[in-house]
Amino acid sequence: MKKIRSKIILLTTILALFLSAVLTVSAAYAGIKPKKISRIGTASRTVMVGDELELKVNVKPLYADDDYLRWKITSGKDVIRFDDYDTHDDEADFRALKAGTAKVRCYIKGKEASTKISFTIKVKNPNPADQTITRVGPATQMAEAYDDIELEVKKSGGIAESQLEWSIADTKILQFDELKHTGHEMEFRTLKPGTTTVTCQIKGTDKKVTFTVKVLAYYDD
Repeated sequence: MKKIRSKIILLTTILALFLSAVLTVSAAYAGIKPKKISRIGTASRTVMVGDELELKVNVKPLYADDDYLRWKITSGKDVIRFDDYDTHDDEADFRALKAGTAKVRCYIKGKEASTKISFTIKVKNPNPADQTITRVGPATQMAEAYDDIELEVKKSGGIAESQLEWSIADTKILQFDELKHTGHEMEFRTLKPGTTTVTCQIKGTDKKVTFTVKVLAYYDD
C-alpha cells in the first residue's frame, strides 16, 4: 500500500511540474507584440454581392499575440462590412453589400504607418443566369420521429442567404425548427412517421433543389 501511495505522489508531483512548465512558457509568450505582418494571398480580391470573404495575414514572430492587430475598412464602407465584431486577430471576415471597390487595412496597434498591409476588394453584381444551388448529401434523407434533421445546399457566388427560401410539402410530418426559413442550411423537427419533400429555391427564379425526407418510427443510423 505504501509503494502504491508513493507512486501516486510521484506521478502527481511530475504532473504538477509539467503543468507549471507549460503555464510558464504560455505566460512568457502571452502579450508579446508582433514585429512584422505580411499578407496571405493576393492584394486584390474580386467577389460577388452577398458573398462572404476572409482576409488573413502572417504574424512574426509566430508566437506573438495577434490581439495587437487591427483591421479597418479605409474606403468603401458601403460596399463591404465586417461580418463579425472580431477585428483584433490575424484574420477578418467581411460581407459584400453592393457593387463597387473597397480598401481594407491590417496593421499592428500603435505602428499603423510602418506595418500596414492593404487589400483591395472589388465587388461585382452577379449574373442571375450563372447562379446555381446544389444539394449537399443524398437526395433521400432518413430520420426518426420526434427528432431533428438538418438539410443543406451549396450556393454559387453572389447568392445571399436571404435569397434561399425553404418550403415543406407536408407540415404534419415535418416542421421548421426555427422562425427563419432562409439560408443555405436549415433545421427541421420530425413530427410523425411518413414521407414528404423539402425544397430550397432561389427567390424569384425557378432554380431549386428537392429533398425527400422519410420519417420512421425508429431509425438506426
